[in-house]
Amino acid sequence: AFKLNDMEKTRELAERIYYEETEGNQGAALAVIDALPDPMIGLWEMEEYGYLAEGMLPLTKETALELFDRDLSVYQLHKDGSETLIQGREQVTEYEGIFGIEKADWENEKSLRALQEELAEGRVNKEAQLLYGDSGKYGIYQLKDIPEMRQFQFSGTESLKRRGIIKDNLDAIKLENYNLVYVGDLSELQRRTQSATLEAVYEKFNIDHPADYKGHSLSVSDIVVLHEDGKNSAHFVDSFGFTGIPDFMRELEGVEEREKGETEPEAPQEEAQETSGHDVQKSEAEKAEQKSYPDFYGHTLVYAMEHGEVDKYMDSRKFDRECKEAVEGTIRQNFDGMHLKHDIVKPLAEQYGSDRIAFVLANTLQQESWDGRFSRDNKAWAAEFYIPENLVHGIDVNRELIVSSHPAVFDGFIDMFRREVLEKEKEMSAAQEKEPDTSGHDVQKSEPGQLFEDMEDEDEIIDLGDEKDQVLAQMKKSLKGEQETELAFQIADRFISIQEVDGGYDYSVMGVDYKEIDGGVYDNPDVSIREALDVILTDLKENPFDNGTRGNIRHNDELIPIDYDGLMEKV
Repeated sequence: AFKLNDMEKTRELAERIYYEETEGNQGAALAVIDALPDPMIGLWEMEEYGYLAEGMLPLTKETALELFDRDLSVYQLHKDGSETLIQGREQVTEYEGIFGIEKADWENEKSLRALQEELAEGRVNKEAQLLYGDSGKYGIYQLKDIPEMRQFQFSGTESLKRRGIIKDNLDAIKLENYNLVYVGDLSELQRRTQSATLEAVYEKFNIDHPADYKGHSLSVSDIVVLHEDGKNSAHFVDSFGFTGIPDFMRELEGVEEREKGETEPEAPQEEAQETSGHDVQKSEAEKAEQKSYPDFYGHTLVYAMEHGEVDKYMDSRKFDRECKEAVEGTIRQNFDGMHLKHDIVKPLAEQYGSDRIAFVLANTLQQESWDGRFSRDNKAWAAEFYIPENLVHGIDVNRELIVSSHPAVFDGFIDMFRREVLEKEKEMSAAQEKEPDTSGHDVQKSEPGQLFEDMEDEDEIIDLGDEKDQVLAQMKKSLKGEQETELAFQIADRFISIQEVDGGYDYSVMGVDYKEIDGGVYDNPDVSIREALDVILTDLKENPFDNGTRGNIRHNDELIPIDYDGLMEKV
């Protein structure tokens, strides 16, 4: 009867026989069977197979894979009574015998699962406090630690869009894939603006974890939920800053999507503004409200910490990064191979401010001063800016603000910026000094973008020489969204770098002394750089623990993004 193919019938028969042998104690029979990690295989099958050692519980291939993916120690059991510790999934999928897990390990796993169930029950109460409490709260959600979610960890929204996982509305970021790992009081952070609060949460959960926090450091793909003044909002930790995800918030609050055809109520329109010229008398408060960017800070993080201005630094830094990305995107979309359109500076200055743009441009030239494709005049202009090293963990984070556009095209953009923005500001300043305003009307003060009104309608001509075809091909590729060509990470006591090369991706593994331990070329150009990295990392984790390349890396260790150029300098 035990040879039946129908395992459910086998289980029923086993229960009945054990019930008879324990003098009718059906509870004992069920307890023994339910204590096994895999209901589809019993101790008798393991003994009949030839493995007789005590302290081991049998597994089928499917359960062995599941437990191995949960980072438990799983063994191949052999008919001679020996066993082999499994190091990689292929040792499960390719083996046709029986598998096992030590009884002590399974007991620990059962205890862990019971604790997780208890926590899951408590999650409802925590979420209720987070979403509907009387005081301000913040909550941190992280992707569930299951194999299906690991490919999405540490992926920003742009990467997820390129891979077809989400769309522009981000509605595919689902609550069911996340666990609530922490709830805290906003009063601990004491921040005045939402952006400052989010940055403070990011900083706290990277460098100052609370003692009771059990999640990983706040990283890309995590979600921060804020409960402020009775209102809730959800924010995806993105590659740069935070991205609002209202659909996730609606799902969390249990709000049904509006029926098809029903629209959001329109916000009341503000009264039409005068266009007769009287708006030049707008108050400073109104002008400040129009400005869409915070004031440019310009100091280092160390300076900000010493002077109690971390909020200002964080607010400005976010827009510094966005500004750099916006410059790259503007150049990419407005260069036709010979001409850089003339009217591309105005919208950038209106959005980010000329001070911030000047800093980003000057920082790039100072960091890349070795490149002969930048003109001496522009290098001299950039050298006039005092930009100290902004060191964080030994790496100058100003390097993340380097504009990656082609140097020749970027040099033309700098010419345009200097000519059409900075010189206009000097002219207006000189005019104000010559003709002081005594009428009480601020007619000499310009609204954002006003200094561009008399720009010459002329494109910037860029000569790329022999590199023209290559540059245009790179820009075309970039416009399709394939922007990541080099990445760097730290994991445990190892550093990993990867960059796109002809025919695939070149990668290296370095130790804490920044010396290369291993490396090679992943020769599959048809996958993205992130997919190639996932494969390389999986192989690295499957190395034995005594392998010099693996070092102290464990299966649940996570990648921490770091600056690629900064790592390469240390290497």
